[in-house]
Amino acid sequence: MQRINFVPLPLLKAHEKTSRRRLRTVRRAITSTGYFTHPIMVDRKNLVILDGHHRTQALREIGAKRIPACMVDYRSHKISVRGRRSNVRVSKTIIIRRALAGKLFPCKTSRHTFSQPPKQLRIRLKTLL
Repeated sequence: MQRINFVPLPLLKAHEKTSRRRLRTVRRAITSTGYFTHPIMVDRKNLVILDGHHRTQALREIGAKRIPACMVDYRSHKISVRGRRSNVRVSKTIIIRRALAGKLFPCKTSRHTFSQPPKQLRIRLKTLL
């Protein structure tokens, strides 16, 4: 069973940029329902977002203070990453290094696969504000 933590948004580090168009769609979905349903995936050692950049940024724009996150050991063989762009090399080491340096990849550069993806939630948006 995976444990979901409520992580303060300012602590999280992105490794990819977000798309304004996709961000609007995600923000609208969250605000229209009033619920947050998909926890993000975060490397517990460095607090780097592995999956959920748009959800994270949407909550920031809404004014949330924290986000439900599944904290994982990124070094685990149960997590893999591949690049989505033929001209950009990605690896776990490169992703962490760039996130910590604030050198973000373009939107949707990496694709992480988790042997145990997080289960959906139903958390009232107002509890995250």
